[in-house]
Amino acid sequence: MSVHIVQSPRAIAVVLPHLGATSTQVETYIEWYRSRNCSVVAAVSPPRRFICNASLQDTGHHIIADLRRAIRDADTNRQSGEDATSRHRRTPVVMHTMSNGGAFLLEQVELLLQKESQSTGAGDVSATEEDAGRLNVSNDDILDRIRLGYQLFDSCPCYIRMIWNTKDWTQSFPHPNWSLRAFQPLYTVAASLSLTAWCTVTFAWHRPSQFWKRMEVSTVCPHAIYVYSSCDLLSDAFWTRQLLQKRREEFPQIQIAEHRFEDSDHCRMHRDHPDEYFGIIDGALAAATQRANDASKGADVGASARTSTE
Repeated sequence: MSVHIVQSPRAIAVVLPHLGATSTQVETYIEWYRSRNCSVVAAVSPPRRFICNASLQDTGHHIIADLRRAIRDADTNRQSGEDATSRHRRTPVVMHTMSNGGAFLLEQVELLLQKESQSTGAGDVSATEEDAGRLNVSNDDILDRIRLGYQLFDSCPCYIRMIWNTKDWTQSFPHPNWSLRAFQPLYTVAASLSLTAWCTVTFAWHRPSQFWKRMEVSTVCPHAIYVYSSCDLLSDAFWTRQLLQKRREEFPQIQIAEHRFEDSDHCRMHRDHPDEYFGIIDGALAAATQRANDASKGADVGASARTSTE
């Protein structure tokens, strides 16, 4: 867990790297946003708990608590700064998720925010006396800021296929460099066997369908970006495509941007295609900033109208 605060951030980024990300890798991911004038909250799934399919609730609580701290600092600096353009502006929250290590944490954060959205400060396990005098940040406020921001899914969510799920065997893992069509079903069977063994050992047979369903029906953020590759042997591009089609059909209010590559391994798009990858981030940040500015103008007009009638 780490928090990096910048003065008057354009956004607050929640960075959830892949399982086993090293401190050097995490620092690199943090710098992507810090260099773009964003405060950053970063957290990696605890390896033991992830591997054992144990609850990630404690880590989710800490992420939310650190996010509150970053929001308080951003709001306090903006309201006290002389160059503030609007005291009603809400700094947007953007979420950058990598692989299922990050997606499992994102799932947990969403569940906690929605479950406790009516309880101001619920889940804030790191509140201190110093925080007491600062602006209060409720879960509803955090959810509002996430709606202004975006969720970027890098190489995730990864579909967890169980061995008894025989649907679309021959279409899974459409690796463009496999010359023999038999490679696809053979690899799919091998991957399914290992995933089934994992869920069996951890007594979590329900976990794959539960996780995928939540990824399908999540409406926490209306702006979603999916970056994935057909060469990925950990995240099945076929099922990612199925997920996007289902979400587009059932939730047309969600704006989904899809960026598919044909030559990158798992979580490698930023290395293989840096110009396009960071262009995606820059464009998404600019759009989130514009939404926050537009929302603040509406709040300013409303405040002025109330003042004039008093």
